[in-house]
Amino acid sequence: MALASKASITTPIFHLSLNSSRSTDKLWLPRYWLIWVGTGFGWLVARLPLRLLRWSGFRLGDLLFALRPSRARVAKRNIDACFPELNPAERSELLRENLRETGLAFFETLLVWFGNPMRLRKMMRIEGAEHLEPRDGRGVMVLGFHFNNIEMGTLLLAANFPVVGVYRPHDNAAMEYLQTRGRLNNSFRLASGLQAQLHDRADVRGIVRYLRGGRQVWIAADQDLGRKRSLFAPFFGIPAATATVTSKLARMTGCAVVPVTFERLQDGGYLLRAEPPLDDFPGDSEQADCERYNQLVETLVRRRPHAYMWVHKRFKTRPPGQPPFYS
Repeated sequence: MALASKASITTPIFHLSLNSSRSTDKLWLPRYWLIWVGTGFGWLVARLPLRLLRWSGFRLGDLLFALRPSRARVAKRNIDACFPELNPAERSELLRENLRETGLAFFETLLVWFGNPMRLRKMMRIEGAEHLEPRDGRGVMVLGFHFNNIEMGTLLLAANFPVVGVYRPHDNAAMEYLQTRGRLNNSFRLASGLQAQLHDRADVRGIVRYLRGGRQVWIAADQDLGRKRSLFAPFFGIPAATATVTSKLARMTGCAVVPVTFERLQDGGYLLRAEPPLDDFPGDSEQADCERYNQLVETLVRRRPHAYMWVHKRFKTRPPGQPPFYS
C-alpha cells in the first residue's frame, strides 16, 4: 500500500476516548519541571541526522549494563532461558544486539513524539494493508507485539488507518500528556485527516463497542499482565502468564484477528507487515487460544530475536509452587 501523497497541514490535534486526557492546568507545577526540560532535550535530539541518532542509540545500548543493570540482567535471563540451543558466545552476541536495539528504541521514541512528520513519511512502507480493512461490518483486532520499535511501528499504523490504540495511561500526568500528544499528533498530521485514538485498556466495554462497530483496534497483549487476567501457556517452552483478552474479545465480537509486525530496514526505513487474518480464532477454549497466541508470538520473535523487548519480565508471574524466575 502506498502512503498518501499529501499530508494534512492542519493544526495538530489529539483525541482520547472516554475523556481520559487529564487536565493540563497543573502540568506547570515545579514537580514536572524536570520533565519539561527533558522534553526540550527530546525536541532538539529529534532533529539530529538519522545516522547520528542510530549511532547514538547503539552507543546507549552498549552502556545499558552500567546505566540500567537490573534491566540488562532481565534481558540476559530471558535470552539464556529462551535460547538454550545457542552456545554462550552466541547468546552473549544476541544480548549485545538486543541491548543496542533497546537503546535505539529510546531515540526512535523521541523521533516519533517530537520529530518532523514529513521527515518520518519518507521512512514508511506497508505490506498486506488489505488485511486491515474491515469487511462485512466486522471490526479488526490488530495484534501488535512488543518489539523494540513499537513506537515507530504504531505511528506507521495510525498514520494510515483510523485505528483505536489500546494502552495503559501513564501514572505521571505530564508523561501521560506527552505520550498521548506525541503518539497522536504526528499520526494525525501524516494521515491526511484520519484520526487515530487511544483508549484505556481498563474499559473493555468500550473496546467491544469499537470492534462491534467495525473499527480497527490495536492490542499488544504479549506481556505479563498478572495472574487474574491470564492463563499459563508455553512461551519458548516456559510457562508464561498469557492474557486472555484477545480470546475474549474475538469471541464476544466476531472480529477478524490480524497480526502485524514492524521491521526496521537496512536502508533506515520501517516496514509494517500485516499478516492474513487468523483462521479459526477463537478456538475451542481460552486455554487453546492462549497456547496458539504464544506460538504465534514465538514464531515472529524467532524471525528477529534481537529486536524483541527482552528487558520486560515476561515470566515474572509463576505457576503455583514454582520459584521466582528473576532472582
